[in-house]
Amino acid sequence: MLIDAEVTRYHDPEALAAGHSFTIAPVGEQVGSLEFQHFAEQVATALQASGLHAIPPDGGQADLVVHIRYGGSGVRTEVDTFGNPDVNPYTWYWGPDGQFVPNERVFIYPMYGHYLEVDLLDAAALHAGKTKMVFQGRSAEESDSHDINPVFPILVKVLFADFPGANGQTEHLRVPVS
Repeated sequence: MLIDAEVTRYHDPEALAAGHSFTIAPVGEQVGSLEFQHFAEQVATALQASGLHAIPPDGGQADLVVHIRYGGSGVRTEVDTFGNPDVNPYTWYWGPDGQFVPNERVFIYPMYGHYLEVDLLDAAALHAGKTKMVFQGRSAEESDSHDINPVFPILVKVLFADFPGANGQTEHLRVPVS
């Protein structure tokens, strides 16, 4: 199965040197959330693989503070027609689900959107009461799963592929899912 994903990233290349430290800071209802902790671990792993060093929120001063937002972005109806309407409607063929089906079939199913947004902020500026973004990234996908859990690793993977990625460009990717 393939998932279509889009990723857009903006970054300050001078501020994202390898070796910088980061901490992931929950915001609002994320505080104490087990779901957030689970997803934050996946983002932390990707950041570490990109050359940054993780510091726990209570483990001292980090160079960067990471904010994460994620969720569903809506649902739409997908309509697919298989077969050839110009051929005898009593002709049968192998359908997309591997079953032997009549010539023309219409499949109607929901497609659910999910997104992941990650911001990296300069910690020193933040502690001085200022906001200085170092990285902003968003990945989004649509699939037939209403649950974000199976697609979240894909969202992380595409967002942090070639980190920090192309600045200011939206990339369209097809990602295999096992």
